[in-house]
Amino acid sequence: MQLSSLAFTYSSARGAFSLPVHEAGEQFMVTQKGQFRRIRRVTVRAGTQSSVPADTRLPGRNDAANGDTIPKMKVMRASWDAIGNSLRKLGITEYDGPPMGFSLDNTLDDAALLSKYHIVFIPCSGSTSPDLGSGPVCSGIYTPSGNGKRVMKEFIQGGGKLYVTDWSYEYVNQTWPGFIQFTGGSPNVIGSACTLGSYSGPAKWGDPALGDWMNAIGEQNAQLEKSYIGIDSTRPQPGLDENGQPVTITPMVWASTMSNGTPRIATVSFQDKCGRVMYSTYHAEGTDNGGSNTLLAQEKALFHILLEVSACVGVRPEPPR
Repeated sequence: MQLSSLAFTYSSARGAFSLPVHEAGEQFMVTQKGQFRRIRRVTVRAGTQSSVPADTRLPGRNDAANGDTIPKMKVMRASWDAIGNSLRKLGITEYDGPPMGFSLDNTLDDAALLSKYHIVFIPCSGSTSPDLGSGPVCSGIYTPSGNGKRVMKEFIQGGGKLYVTDWSYEYVNQTWPGFIQFTGGSPNVIGSACTLGSYSGPAKWGDPALGDWMNAIGEQNAQLEKSYIGIDSTRPQPGLDENGQPVTITPMVWASTMSNGTPRIATVSFQDKCGRVMYSTYHAEGTDNGGSNTLLAQEKALFHILLEVSACVGVRPEPPR
């Protein structure tokens, strides 16, 4: 459906918005964040009127005939982090993904398969192997093949989004080296950053909009549960902007926490041409064994960040006055 707009606006952290009326009568109202969009036919009259709450909620599944569209998502198999459970608790019920249990498929190495999706999740997977003298080292984790690096880079640069958690960190470390400095990690030793063991701590939000939203929904004292990887720092790297021009890309730190009195970066994203890569040290669903029925603060933060990184890159336009 092609739509033209005489007016648009942005909601506040609490979801409130004010949209000027340019013409009374039957109109289409579009609520959109990134690739999540709801279109509803509304009757507009002169003066102030309230919207129907259901008309402005983002959808959790595709129903294009009735005006609802969401990105096509793939959740890879996982040993520990049941991101599919998190998505369902957030109301997102349509995605491709098997049940828990680690078993590879070809999605991450097949450009044709990967091109079917807008967002790919690689949750924490693997097991511990004998340590290398500094702590447990994970094995059997998601690690890109040589072809997989090329395929994923092309997917991201074409506008795709990637979200990786915890022990699957090598997928980011090997494909986009340099952006994230993992605690104890060596680029030549797969799994060498798995040295900290489990830790949880208070959340510190690095993005003001995320902080405002978490405060608005009553999560002022949020905890980030079940991290097993540490991030010491992030570093700008040369790359390409959305127009394919050379640029220095600075990673965005969304959230941080503490581990034994040491500050630790917890959630990072960065751009690669038209797409984005996001990594979290913690399990999205906050447990070791498949999630709980409680919607955790970090799952709510995941939803906000997911919406942000699924939005178009570039300068955000100013609404007309």
